[in-house]
Amino acid sequence: MNFEDYKESNEPAAGEELSGYPVGVYYIDTDRMYMHKVLPHSHPELELLFIREGSARVFISGESFILSSGDGLFINSERIHSIESSTVTDSCVMLSVLFDTSYLFEDENSFLSVKYMKPLKDDPALPFIRLNSGEENGIRILSYLKELLDENLGRAYGYELKTKSLLCELWMLLLSLKAGIPSDPLKASSLLTDEKRSIDMMSFMKKNLRKKLTLEDIAASVNVSRSECCRCFKRCTSISPFDYLQDIRIHEAASRLQKSKTALSMQKLSAQTGFASPSYFNRIFKSRTALTPLEYRQLIKKSHRDALNPYGIPLNRL
Repeated sequence: MNFEDYKESNEPAAGEELSGYPVGVYYIDTDRMYMHKVLPHSHPELELLFIREGSARVFISGESFILSSGDGLFINSERIHSIESSTVTDSCVMLSVLFDTSYLFEDENSFLSVKYMKPLKDDPALPFIRLNSGEENGIRILSYLKELLDENLGRAYGYELKTKSLLCELWMLLLSLKAGIPSDPLKASSLLTDEKRSIDMMSFMKKNLRKKLTLEDIAASVNVSRSECCRCFKRCTSISPFDYLQDIRIHEAASRLQKSKTALSMQKLSAQTGFASPSYFNRIFKSRTALTPLEYRQLIKKSHRDALNPYGIPLNRL
């Protein structure tokens, strides 16, 4: 089943959930994304990413690389990552699977969890594993991943059990790939500390985006100096704390424009999203989206209802 056929008949309505099924599948088209990229973020679930069309530039845990069509990526729990098209002019289409390890290992202290789950999930030196379509184990993993995606797009009776079986197969192959990846414990420990701080800074900025925030405020939220705040955040996200703050403020403004049924005052909207003046808000909005707020609202009303989702269109719900 291709995505367009699936989308027409099976995409859940807003708010619909698959209760008790800890697997989510997401369709990501950078042409439909906010600023044509997936913003820096992290999540407790593990992620398997498949590049369906085009190529993607991935930034994760301080490293940047290109994934081509047919390649994939395993992203470990709570590791900061962002994704965009590898070139400004080209789009990239991806499918993503998020899952909780409790689906495979119900008791985290069980024999199976200690032997098979923790060595992969809890390894600070393993933020990700690249899945190369030109290597034997990569080919096998990607084959299982495609089958898993098909099961979750089609949702035939028993697809949840098949998904669990496929994830178990994938897990064993990921463990085999992990064995061949060199480890640097000191670098891993330093990076993990920086990522935890950066995650806390992102959370602080999201909670306070309407307020006037200074670099001192952001640094104080994790008890570090301004210089350490900038070094740490840029190492983990590739952008400065201020750039991230502007991105999430503009996304919040764009989301309000999309959802509003009546015209919004630019004075009110700029104040609600932390900008000092409407003129400054308009300038930053256009620099991020290439459109004025009014042009953006007109465009988004005519396009896909999920176009502003910064992390992709959910094809099923966690």
